[in-house]
Amino acid sequence: MKLTDPQRRALEYLASVESASPGRIGEAMYHEGWRRRERHLSAQGCGRVGGTMAARLIKMGLVRDVSRHHDGWPTYAISYAGRQLMAKLKTQ
Repeated sequence: MKLTDPQRRALEYLASVESASPGRIGEAMYHEGWRRRERHLSAQGCGRVGGTMAARLIKMGLVRDVSRHHDGWPTYAISYAGRQLMAKLKTQ
């Protein structure tokens, strides 16, 4: 499975934490070089970018929604399939 650069950045971040909000995912994607040349993203913008990416990665089976463990607040974690893909990409 091929990943785009933003997808890879989001998965790398999620692999480094237990779980993350959409805003944290967006911040990680932005601060790691994605859209570096564009103007600064607001907190709302980071949340939109991160939430959209999480939804895409859920559809791919690489991320799971763990909101039920955080009183319903949107929260995401890397899935087992996502960890396997990250390990495979690192060995290539």
